[in-house]
Amino acid sequence: MREIRNRGYADTWIWSSDMAKRAYQKLGYVDADFGLREHKWHR
Repeated sequence: MREIRNRGYADTWIWSSDMAKRAYQKLGYVDADFGLREHKWHR
């Protein structure tokens, strides 16, 4: 994630399963669920 910011990208989107949900929340990502089975994260 640091490398993404260093390259000048403002947003990061990650698709994950339910198992990874808590890990991404701890990293500051916000669940942007669009009704899909997976979760889409935005930071």
